[in-house]
Amino acid sequence: MSRLLADHKIDVLCIQETHTKDDQDMENRGQIPGYQLIKALNHRSYGIATYIRAGLKANVVYFDDSADNYIIVIQIDDIKIANIYKPPSASWANNGPPHFAHPCVYTGDFNSHHTSWRYSTDDVNGLVLTQWAETFNLFLVFDAKERGTFRSARWRKDYNPDLVFVTKDATGRALQASRAVLRDFPNSQHRPVFVEVGLKIPLVNSMPLPRWNFGRADWNAFAGHIEAGIRFIPPTAGNYNRFVGLLLSSAKRHVCRGFRKQYIPGWNRESESLFKTYRETGDCSIGTELLQSLDANRTSKWKQTVNSMDFKRSSRKAWTVLNKLTGKRTTP
Repeated sequence: MSRLLADHKIDVLCIQETHTKDDQDMENRGQIPGYQLIKALNHRSYGIATYIRAGLKANVVYFDDSADNYIIVIQIDDIKIANIYKPPSASWANNGPPHFAHPCVYTGDFNSHHTSWRYSTDDVNGLVLTQWAETFNLFLVFDAKERGTFRSARWRKDYNPDLVFVTKDATGRALQASRAVLRDFPNSQHRPVFVEVGLKIPLVNSMPLPRWNFGRADWNAFAGHIEAGIRFIPPTAGNYNRFVGLLLSSAKRHVCRGFRKQYIPGWNRESESLFKTYRETGDCSIGTELLQSLDANRTSKWKQTVNSMDFKRSSRKAWTVLNKLTGKRTTP
């Protein structure tokens, strides 16, 4: 646990299956250095607990364990965080967890099966949970490429009982959140899930291959350099390599080349200005406007790319785009 907290800056810990029979048992067993217990619901076989980083201010706004569905909801600033646990043998009461206004993050061990989070079949609890999410317009933060959150020692397979849902604002934009399944945890079949909430601008790592930027080349200087040097190269086959060397030398001087290690798709001067304002003010509405601007720029770029594709004149560009979308590598 200490290594996990050292590797990630965590403000809130949502723990399920504490197996504590009462508050005294939790106090004896539940001390985590640097964190304070804000609320626990105890049970000899189940139980949940929510911790916050020492010095952080939070309020408990809701808790319930009356129907074998355990839930603790705390609020930090304007964001609510729901810690949820439904035992495998229990069913969802009241057609799913209670709903809370935006912004809210629902996380925990839901023990519900559905193909939306990579189960082979749906069960009743999974269907109830998906209907609950659709009813309240929630967004499932899930990546099917991630490892499962639960590794069954008996069946030697990964499953995903641990889920993250977030609310959406009035415009239909989901609360910015990312989810990562961490490495195996000692003495547990569950893997820790790290959830990061807040503005996160995607960075794309480019391939480390230098490229020529012919659009920014100084062609007059390039031509002048060629004309000045070619008169010293006799026009014979044996001087071919000298001629190629002259072309490369001129290109390196007058044609820009290189590559960006990282870039942000859709980033422009407007994005830079909005990002600067967001960093200075911390205004969430500015952050939302920045993300909307990036989405609009990427949408516009995609439309231009699609409209410019023409298989009749040249299919090379179209196939290049399709291969990138499918992940297919072209033959060198």
